Amino acid sequence: MRLLFDFVEALKKSVYNAYEGSAVLLSATRSSSLLFRANKKVCEEWFSRICRPMMNAGLALQCHDATIQYCALRLQKLRNLVASALNEKSRSQVTENLHNIRGRFLADILRVLWHMALALCLTWPGKMGFNDTLSLSCGGKPVPQ
Repeated sequence: MRLLFDFVEALKKSVYNAYEGSAVLLSATRSSSLLFRANKKVCEEWFSRICRPMMNAGLALQCHDATIQYCALRLQKLRNLVASALNEKSRSQVTENLHNIRGRFLADILRVLWHMALALCLTWPGKMGFNDTLSLSCGGKPVPQ
């Protein structure tokens, strides 16, 4: 399963190289470049959609660096979603719909922050100061050192 993270990262680099080019990687063929340029938004959306499962897999596999990376990507996506939801409404509608927006995104944001905090604590055990709190909130299970 850990190879999955390496594969997805290599895939991201190759897809980016195909539609933007790279000074480091070999150039993609002309037909590949045209295909990926035409479908750039689809590729970006797909990579955005897999952030949540990759975040969960990183936590389950104790790949804390990958968990932190995918949590950060997910938070950026959520920030963009909230901003676009706020921009779509007029000022009067924003105050009315603020509770709806908050309800829609709050659980997801809290879940991502929880995963990120857990991964950070497990990356540097004893240095973050959250281990006692984590062990209590994890049902009394000790946090692995």
